[in-house]
Amino acid sequence: MPGHGLSSTISADYSLDSLILDLTIFLEELNLENIHVIGFSLGAALALKLARNNKLHIKSLVLISGFSQVEQKMESKLIKFKQKLEENYESFFDEGVQLVNTPDFVLENKEILNKLKAEKAKTASPESLIHIIENLLNFDVSSKLAYLK
Repeated sequence: MPGHGLSSTISADYSLDSLILDLTIFLEELNLENIHVIGFSLGAALALKLARNNKLHIKSLVLISGFSQVEQKMESKLIKFKQKLEENYESFFDEGVQLVNTPDFVLENKEILNKLKAEKAKTASPESLIHIIENLLNFDVSSKLAYLK
């Protein structure tokens, strides 16, 4: 997916709708229909939107750690992540590490985490990550789930 992994920085529109459009074009160019879609985290949210927009292409959905809307607790965390990214990538990384790991783990693995942070900072695209956060803050397909059968 653009803006993830080792893909290049994205300078164009980076909305969820543009990602869905990219996926739809991909499916159409390969003439794929009745596919099984597996989505994890943001990919699960995209899979929901893809299924809603392209019923004929989707045979089944497997959603892992997905969501249909951002709840208030998560919204405040996303806003904090965005603020950290606006400072610098390293602050964002540290915030994420603190969120998903125990203090003991962070202390025991400080050297490895610092190396990983330095490597990720070389290739990270804070702009792409900020776009993702902004889109997540506006994401809500919960009212449309009934249309998926």
